[in-house]
Amino acid sequence: MSIRQILHQSKSYEIGMADMLFSRKLGLLRQRVLVVHDLTAMGWLVLGVIFDAHQAGGIRITELAARFGVKSTYITAIVNELKAKNLVNAYVDKEDARARLVVVTKKGIDQVPAIDRQLQDATADLLAGKVDEKDFAAYLQVIRGLAESS
Repeated sequence: MSIRQILHQSKSYEIGMADMLFSRKLGLLRQRVLVVHDLTAMGWLVLGVIFDAHQAGGIRITELAARFGVKSTYITAIVNELKAKNLVNAYVDKEDARARLVVVTKKGIDQVPAIDRQLQDATADLLAGKVDEKDFAAYLQVIRGLAESS
């Protein structure tokens, strides 16, 4: 059966409602975990991308903005919040003095895996008994693929 046929068997507003309700549940769950660490959801996402880029020497503000599809000024404000919490540092890029390179601090390196595990465990608890493991793995693969597609 094609995607179009599957969609024709459903009501678009019902799919939209289910998507919205599940996104809201996950958002509230994230908020409950992150508030303990004085982080917003967007702050957490930005911190995670910076953490992943750390081994490569960091990431430019402009690259962060492009990855999130937002303006550099928005990312700069989030990076400044993370700097105030001593989770990241920003330096002038040696290759381009106009650019700032962002890296995680020792505190960030220590905290990101622990916060990530808390979010993973809270999500697992939310989904326990509600979804099959194979279906959830397929769901994650699909949303990652859709996020990466143009």
